[in-house]
Amino acid sequence: MNWTRALPTLLFLLVVAPFPALGQVPGGSVDPDRPGSRAAPTADAQPYAEWFPQGTPFPRPRADPQEPGFRAALYLSNLLAPGTGTPERPGTDVTLIRAGERDPMGLVALGETFPVFRFTRDARSMAQVGLQAGVTARFRLGVASNDMVAHDWTVGLPVDFRSGTFSGRLRLFHRSAHLGDEIIGRLRIWRIGFSHEAVGLQLGWNPISPFRLYGGANWLARSETSGTLDRLGFEQDDRFEVQMGSEFHGAARGDFGFGFVAALDLQVAERTGWDPQWSALAGTTFQVRSRNARIAARVLSGPSIHGEFFLTPETAWGLEFAIER
Repeated sequence: MNWTRALPTLLFLLVVAPFPALGQVPGGSVDPDRPGSRAAPTADAQPYAEWFPQGTPFPRPRADPQEPGFRAALYLSNLLAPGTGTPERPGTDVTLIRAGERDPMGLVALGETFPVFRFTRDARSMAQVGLQAGVTARFRLGVASNDMVAHDWTVGLPVDFRSGTFSGRLRLFHRSAHLGDEIIGRLRIWRIGFSHEAVGLQLGWNPISPFRLYGGANWLARSETSGTLDRLGFEQDDRFEVQMGSEFHGAARGDFGFGFVAALDLQVAERTGWDPQWSALAGTTFQVRSRNARIAARVLSGPSIHGEFFLTPETAWGLEFAIER
């Protein structure tokens, strides 16, 4: 048998053949509120599956500052101010601004969660596999060289699901953090070990359409940060993270429209001694045909969102612009 020729046929029989309506919603109708997408199936529709669908059963937590997405922000931050402490690098001064001042910083996040395959049982129940990747970088805008402070990377394999008003995401992911070259060269400081592979579960509940509550936890199967904590003399380990939040999202409708969003996200981790990390945003959303965007004010408080400064307290506020699928 010629396996080179036979393999595509076997894959078709195993994956495609069980779903005769693969790639199509029964009836093939188009949702007028989302051009380019297909309408939700009716309650009596037969189960079906499709490759590369639109949307997701579990929308991304909008206030999560580490969620991969496409956004840009301008912050005033005290991350590199004196008196905040630098416990990740004891004995090394990373102060770059005067006491009481705040550093203007730009944040750029480039990433996305791409739906790959979705199985829909009916209008209220579905499951989806996707691919996720993103980087979040911080730059100092108060210096001519616009020094990059840090950049954090996330790569994940999420499995999203929904049943009625309940939804969730099971995710296997990797995260790592790195210092910017300019900060290393200017201050002669070093990168600390911050990276891990984890398995996480988040659950969401939509009691009413525009409002959602969510929460979950991550178990870190391997953490380079555990060794960093040992070298620094800290007793805590790096095995668990907990996240919870709420959001109100009045979605825009039609080819062009406006909506409102307000969200709050809380994260705590064993590595920081369960010190809370808060993020809140409020603003407006708008839709032009199949694209959604957001302009919102955001406030950060607690341990820095960047892994290279995971023990350094930070307060920051600013304005961000995001584009969503």
